[in-house]
Amino acid sequence: MGMQTVKIRRFIDNPVPSAVLIPVVEYNQEPALIYTRRSEHLTTHRGQVSFPGGVIEDDDNSPLDAALRETCEEINIKRRQINVIGGLTPFDSQTGYFIYPFVGIIHDLNGLQKDGIEVTRIFCIPVKWLADPDNSRLDDYKAPDGSIHKVWIFDKYENETLWGISAKITKDFLRIINH
Repeated sequence: MGMQTVKIRRFIDNPVPSAVLIPVVEYNQEPALIYTRRSEHLTTHRGQVSFPGGVIEDDDNSPLDAALRETCEEINIKRRQINVIGGLTPFDSQTGYFIYPFVGIIHDLNGLQKDGIEVTRIFCIPVKWLADPDNSRLDDYKAPDGSIHKVWIFDKYENETLWGISAKITKDFLRIINH
């Protein structure tokens, strides 16, 4: 997973550039990924499980800078606690975003706490559980515009449902680490 040099895509009437961090941690003595549940008060993707991240702002120097800024804001981690190891292939979502996913290892979880405004919960899912094919499936999703497309959905884990974009990014990450 070599770090990619990427240019921010900005086109009129096209997806909004955004970036996320896939935080890898050791939790209960095994590798796990950190997820957040987004606040019900947000205007987009409210209440959904996601990776820390968000829209790339004008003062961000790069997509990676945006992913790190958002991660630090949402889960109260310091940049020095994150060891970025690479980026996954950016992609267009079907929800109006162009997403740049990055992978970072967090060795020190001291200070980890939810933002409170954007995040209602921080939790970990073991990589071993995520990699078990019995825990996920490709299913039909009916979008608000009536169109139907396939999305990944995982079984509930600690009463949380990982699906859609975050599930797709998780599957992409798992595919890379299994090769």
